[in-house]
Amino acid sequence: MLGQSITNEELTVFLKAYINKWLTQDNGEIQIREIENFMAGIVGKRASSCTFNGACTGYFCLENDGRIYPCDRLSNRQELQFGNLSSQSLIEILNSPDRLRYVESVNKLHPDCASCEWQKACHNGCPANRVGGIRGKYHFCKTRKEIFQYLIIKLEEYNQQRKEEKPC
Repeated sequence: MLGQSITNEELTVFLKAYINKWLTQDNGEIQIREIENFMAGIVGKRASSCTFNGACTGYFCLENDGRIYPCDRLSNRQELQFGNLSSQSLIEILNSPDRLRYVESVNKLHPDCASCEWQKACHNGCPANRVGGIRGKYHFCKTRKEIFQYLIIKLEEYNQQRKEEKPC
């Protein structure tokens, strides 16, 4: 899957253009989840998306045949199947050793994240996009860092512009 994705550089260029287009619209009614998730991290709030808030262990994906996985992004990975409702109760599955190992693994902080200023806003991204498995490092780490910094600059520019527009 990761081999088919865009590079950090391509995603960063896209997101910056996307952000700039959104800002030029200057319409408070247009809400873009990805941008709002970045902004939530900048101002110290919890993001709505599990890929930003580190809470993916509170979800699961139920397949039509009863198999349960951590989420829909990981339902193609047999080794991450927690169980099957056809033969187990939901309580058994959620308390199963397989799920508990997943919770422990996904919540283990990657060494690079320990010193990252954006750790509390990023949470090492989505486990489905971590290089080397769910304990790995988020594939788009570099992009996230650049976009967090970019939005801080844009926010400072916006605040400065508002100060200049206010009459004394």
